[in-house]
Amino acid sequence: MSEETLTALGALSPEDAERALRTHSGYAGQRKIESMRTMLDLFNRALADLSAAILEFPELGGPDERAWREELENSILVRVNKELFAALGAAKTLVDYSRRLREMLNAELFDLKVKSSFDAGEHALITGLRNCVLHQVHSRANWQKRWSAGTKSTHFVIQNEDLLADGDLSSAAREHLERLGKACDITELMRGYSVKVNIFYAWLLAEVESHLPPEVKTSGPAVERSSANTDD
Repeated sequence: MSEETLTALGALSPEDAERALRTHSGYAGQRKIESMRTMLDLFNRALADLSAAILEFPELGGPDERAWREELENSILVRVNKELFAALGAAKTLVDYSRRLREMLNAELFDLKVKSSFDAGEHALITGLRNCVLHQVHSRANWQKRWSAGTKSTHFVIQNEDLLADGDLSSAAREHLERLGKACDITELMRGYSVKVNIFYAWLLAEVESHLPPEVKTSGPAVERSSANTDD
């Protein structure tokens, strides 16, 4: 797409520019990539907000503070569930978006990379936890304060018996849950999963962009410029 065309598009209203861009042959592919980047940012933001909410769980106090603590815990629990809901929902959407990008790659290469990047049992547990939180029950307040190498950290945990009772987990998810012990540390589970997610999607985006046809590459600056105009 020439600079002259980009300038002409920039002179249009955001709505008219978007209509014009939709006729470009590379528009659909570029939108898939843009959507993936946005959802990955949303996933990471939700995880950061989840960690921040978990850190707010208070220290243990005396009996005189019970009413205050219960009110505070309930308020924090709402935030934790909200951010857990957002992170798990974004994780599922990333999977859906990646399947759209799979069409732009060698499917066998994509499938092999997925298999080598993720632990099947861990992914099954993440999926089961998502279904539980999104469709069945919310998570109860249950946290732990831990010390390691002189540093204190706060962890949000769910007892395995609660997950097994409340969630409709697959056999793979149950097997992975059993390997974790008596409780599922949501903090550690999501932290470890997020590392795998970011490594895989960094590879996926780079791989897709390295195989883009010329028409998709040339549509990129125009789509970004149109998005900037819309934001204004």
